[in-house]
Amino acid sequence: MNGSEQVIYVDVLLAAICANFLFDWLRLWATAEITKTSTTPRRILGGTLCGSVH
Repeated sequence: MNGSEQVIYVDVLLAAICANFLFDWLRLWATAEITKTSTTPRRILGGTLCGSVH
């Protein structure tokens, strides 16, 4: 290693992705509950996936 290489640990990457997914899911669910917006878990999942990919 010459000092310019970067190491990415898969377990840390997966933990970050899962945490982001969970936070997005909870945020969308809470927003729907507070605003009394009718939605389905499928729509929340779609929004969560879009937010996580972005």
